[in-house]
Amino acid sequence: MGKGIRRVLTLLREDPNQLATLVNDLLPLFLKFEIRIRIYPAYRQFSGFETFLETLEKINEDFEIENFELFCSALFGFYSQQA
Repeated sequence: MGKGIRRVLTLLREDPNQLATLVNDLLPLFLKFEIRIRIYPAYRQFSGFETFLETLEKINEDFEIENFELFCSALFGFYSQQA
């Protein structure tokens, strides 16, 4: 899907604690450019970090443009579940 997405996956694999930093870095960009991401209910119900990572990796394997929204939905959904 792109170098940025692969970079996010690498950072999360190396240090799961980077999730908050990644979300906090992305959020101002989404607000500035008025990008709206739908957070699907299923992405608020991950059973754990490994399931979350597996989902991100599966989304990354497909090259459809909609997958950026799915990737961000999963990222923000899992983060909101942690708070």
